[in-house]
Amino acid sequence: MKIILETISDMDSERGVLGCCLVDSKKVHDVFDGCGSGVMELFTHEHLRAVWKALLDVVSDGENPDLLQLSILLKKEGEPPSEGWVALLTSLQDAVPSAENLSFYLESAKDAALKRKAGKFLTDTYQKLVESKGSAKRLLEEAEARMMSLNTEMSGAETKHLPQGIKVSAERIDTYQRGVAQMFGISSGYDFLDIKTGGLVAGEMIVIAGRPGGGKTALGLNMAINVAMGHCEDRIKRPVLFFSMEMSFLELCDRVLFSEAKANMVEFRSGCIQTEDYPKLSNAAKLLEDVPMWIDDRRGLSLSQICHKARQMKLMHNIELVVIDYLQLAHSDSNSNFESRQEEIAKVSTGIRNLAGHLNVPVIALAQLNRNAAKSKYEPPNLADLRESGQIEQDADFVGLLHEVIPRTEEDEKLTAGDDEYTKFTKLIIAKQRNGPPGEVHFKFHKEYVTFETFDHQEKGKKSRAIKDDMTEIDKTVFDAAAEWAKGKT
Repeated sequence: MKIILETISDMDSERGVLGCCLVDSKKVHDVFDGCGSGVMELFTHEHLRAVWKALLDVVSDGENPDLLQLSILLKKEGEPPSEGWVALLTSLQDAVPSAENLSFYLESAKDAALKRKAGKFLTDTYQKLVESKGSAKRLLEEAEARMMSLNTEMSGAETKHLPQGIKVSAERIDTYQRGVAQMFGISSGYDFLDIKTGGLVAGEMIVIAGRPGGGKTALGLNMAINVAMGHCEDRIKRPVLFFSMEMSFLELCDRVLFSEAKANMVEFRSGCIQTEDYPKLSNAAKLLEDVPMWIDDRRGLSLSQICHKARQMKLMHNIELVVIDYLQLAHSDSNSNFESRQEEIAKVSTGIRNLAGHLNVPVIALAQLNRNAAKSKYEPPNLADLRESGQIEQDADFVGLLHEVIPRTEEDEKLTAGDDEYTKFTKLIIAKQRNGPPGEVHFKFHKEYVTFETFDHQEKGKKSRAIKDDMTEIDKTVFDAAAEWAKGKT
């Protein structure tokens, strides 16, 4: 008896899978959907592989196989087992009492197959390290990427049955009807933004772009801290990885501390701190002692370095958000030749998009707008202003463009009334949203403590405030409850 892989096997489970398929040929489709293209790796013995192939061929032709039909097909495939094909098929069919036990056999066989693949992967990696004259670091990075993909190669279900998804959608709608509002992703910490986007959705590439000094780093850092500190409804602290290719680790730490404390960082940089800011900074430092956030401040990272570190942190700390500051500072691998910078940025953008899907976490990629966006400080930017590559627009699930509003009209003057020199009225223009409409989210950007804060000067907010002025106390209670629900609160 020849064993294809002289490693771990679960022969009873492999025979059980085939037995269920012989009892009920419809189970062949369930096995194929459950394993995808790696289904043949489920079976370690050549005769069992031959049986599976014959079953699949017959069922694919729309026929219902019987033992005699299968044995005739198998005789054309090569050396029969010692007991003969009919005896083998009969023993497989008789071994299972019911085809309903397929899921048990299939999971056991898949687990053994994964162990075999892991064993082969480790052996191959060792051989490459021994024999290769190249970079050991590069080989290990490639090995890490391969290891991360092992779990997904037999996940199957390339096609999904529509009624299954409809059932999930209906259940989600039912929770809304009962007043239990939900988000598709994790909260960014900004209610208005979450309402418009459904939160930061796992597997999506979220691009936030701005002019130099426009606050893109500040907004990305604010979102990262909101997620890591649990500044949202469920108060859950979620691990975050922040790539900073522009600012140093200590510069970011200063920003986080002053932002969390709402203390004046402008005065700190000039060598002065107000007395009332000391206790606020001390309290913020204590709150940040156990924040689950990691920062990589290496300059000019390559795409492979970003992916390597993100995969590593996913394994070690189960990160739930990645922020990259900023996309155009990254470069592709050194051995790649590109005719232009646009081609290289396109490669980086696609790689980041794939990373989000592979790790199944939201990736916020901050980006620079080109020089055209700075020609007029009054005109808002658009998608064409994304610097160096249209591929970014294509890859992104969401694109937000930061625009500082310079008052020109009476309405603008009202919006900025009472602001000091360090507070700027800023719009996040939703220029693209794959699963929602475009729009705007309004912020006050407090530059003195590097913090973005949403406010209710949007049309909905104005109407709400006007209505509330004429309400009785009872009416206000009802109105506030409805507003809380509308913002995603229970």
